Amino acid sequence: MPRRSSRGLGLSQLGGAGERYHVGAESGNPRFTDRGGPKMAWRYGEMPTFTQPHEVLAATANIAHSISQASPGERAHGEQWYPKVHEAVSKGIRKRGFLSGASDKMLTGSALVAAVSPNMDWDKNNIGAFKELASLKSSHWAAINRGDKSPVAGMSINAATVSNLQKAGRLIAGADPNAELHQGRAPKTHSFMHNISNPSDPGYVTIDGRAFDTMTNRMRSWEVNRGLTGGAAMNKRYTAGRNIWQAVAGDMGIHPSAAQAISWSHTKYDLEQSGRTRKQGPNRTGQPYFHPETGAPALHAGQFGR
Repeated sequence: MPRRSSRGLGLSQLGGAGERYHVGAESGNPRFTDRGGPKMAWRYGEMPTFTQPHEVLAATANIAHSISQASPGERAHGEQWYPKVHEAVSKGIRKRGFLSGASDKMLTGSALVAAVSPNMDWDKNNIGAFKELASLKSSHWAAINRGDKSPVAGMSINAATVSNLQKAGRLIAGADPNAELHQGRAPKTHSFMHNISNPSDPGYVTIDGRAFDTMTNRMRSWEVNRGLTGGAAMNKRYTAGRNIWQAVAGDMGIHPSAAQAISWSHTKYDLEQSGRTRKQGPNRTGQPYFHPETGAPALHAGQFGR
């Protein structure tokens, strides 16, 4: 799809950027870390609910613009991302005896990926975490259930939290993936699981921090709570956001999972990493991805244009 001019779209910035502040003690004196530096925390600011008409219009324009501006390579990368992970999971769950207690091995394998976020080896089309998880014995799982991560030391899955490793153990033993990655408690992880299990299912959209920031055209620090999990109000926000992604994808004739992945590829690799010329993106201070009036990519030093 060719890149289109976005003049007049109105790519509004929604919600607050959040701000860091120096934490104070009950005495009123500032607190410091063990290393002597100031102890800092975040005030998150108000976040959009995606239920107000102006929020829906702005988020729709922001999402559509991020997809339409993707290069052919970014678009191809996004369109292939979930199908490739699906294929890798399909390969990983074939080991004899692995997930033998699962009623839906594909969904359970996808849940394991969503839970422990293993590193992907695309050249070999393999997910090494499956082999690591299958190698763990009952004594290892007993230790993990006590909060001891030593059985996974040196493995890629060591990066996962104890809670998620325990969740993985229950999944391998036959627990229901939809119960372990419950939609009400963790809608993003629940959606990620389903997007991997069936990328063409239009019912799920993985709204992570980058997807939320794209909807609001505001690059927030990763420390900022975007209000997508943790309660009824947050689940309402996630559902409303999902509906917007689904509507944009429908208008473009693509799956919602592909819409999110194409947008993600463009905002990360083009806008944040300048066409992959740098490994890390800029400091995220609430600046826009796109000029709110012209749609031009915004320089992350706070100026607009290129």
